[in-house]
Amino acid sequence: MKRIFAYLRIELKKGIRVIPFFIQSFLVTTVVLGLALALICHFMLQSQTFVKMNIGVVVPDQETNTRMAMKLVSAMDSVDSICNFSYPDEETAREELADGKLAAVILLTEDFYDDVNDGVNTPVDILLAPDSPFDEAVFTELVRAGVSMLQTAQAAVYAVDEAAGEYRLFMSKSDMEYELSYLYLSYAFARNSTFAEQEETPLGAVSLGEFYIVCGAEVLSLVFGVCFLSLYRSESRDFMRCLRRIGVNAPLQSVMRIFVMALDLWLVLTGCYVAFNIVYAKMIGSVAMIFPRQIAGFFFYALALAAFFHFVFALLGDSENGGLIYLLIAVFLIICAGGLFPMAAFPGWMQKLSGVLPLAWWQKYLTGLLWTKVEIKTMLVLIFGSIFFGGAGAFVLYEKTKR
Repeated sequence: MKRIFAYLRIELKKGIRVIPFFIQSFLVTTVVLGLALALICHFMLQSQTFVKMNIGVVVPDQETNTRMAMKLVSAMDSVDSICNFSYPDEETAREELADGKLAAVILLTEDFYDDVNDGVNTPVDILLAPDSPFDEAVFTELVRAGVSMLQTAQAAVYAVDEAAGEYRLFMSKSDMEYELSYLYLSYAFARNSTFAEQEETPLGAVSLGEFYIVCGAEVLSLVFGVCFLSLYRSESRDFMRCLRRIGVNAPLQSVMRIFVMALDLWLVLTGCYVAFNIVYAKMIGSVAMIFPRQIAGFFFYALALAAFFHFVFALLGDSENGGLIYLLIAVFLIICAGGLFPMAAFPGWMQKLSGVLPLAWWQKYLTGLLWTKVEIKTMLVLIFGSIFFGGAGAFVLYEKTKR
């Protein structure tokens, strides 16, 4: 038994020895990726996906009420997010439209404001630039939405006017029309609260930041796994024969190596978890919250990954390019199992494929452990997956030791 524990101690020393190497490599990689990400974000922020359209509104000089109404409309969020309004004269507006400086021109008549108050349907001419189809489509939808809202309000006023001819009114007709107009205008300007909102995201119950914290933990775990390849280098037949003689057969070697890798990974994850909570608490001026349940749960996650590492490295331990092959496997899992982007953004066949890949279930477990609740199904898949990979790795190792 002492010899068995001596062998376990050797494996523990091997495993712990790779941690400083990993931390150094990880810090260098993090700095490089951080700089690259900062540059990408900078260029993405500099280039807007949609440039605001310049809209010219031609208002007669004496129509101050019309000009005030247009400025009120232009200040609305839905309008201001896609349009910049200017108020040139008609000749200047047509010239700028032809030169491409304006995407559209709205021509209002002198009696437009009074006609609206009197219920006269005065037409409004809208001129669109010929070479901006995308802007034209967006602006057309904006105008159509506004017209639809006005038509609804106008239809209600007409309906009440018609009902007033048959039923007794408790106020004058003009007051009734004023109240209806005020009511619909209040709904128009507060239209964001007109409908009940229910947000649906491809991330489920977690936020984007929480999703990428889980993704970062998965990438960290898989990158850390490459350091354990050194535990699977080919040993001499005499050494393997001596191990079998003292009772350290292939299954016991598998158990020891899985335990060593799980312990190392658990230490790294726990350290990152504690450091993250302390830094975040200082940033928001609060007290760091460290939950023992989550620290304990990291070990089951580390055990599942260690079993996977054991299976892969038992196959690749003799390969000269074992590290490269493992990294390719890790990249495949990260891309195809939702380790970078939510699976809802991928085609249907990729979503079905992710359901059988282990990383998708590791992600569900970590998400439940950190942010929501671990489901029983996820826990069972994690346990049976660990048994499967651990057993398969032990079988591969046993076949190699028989040679």
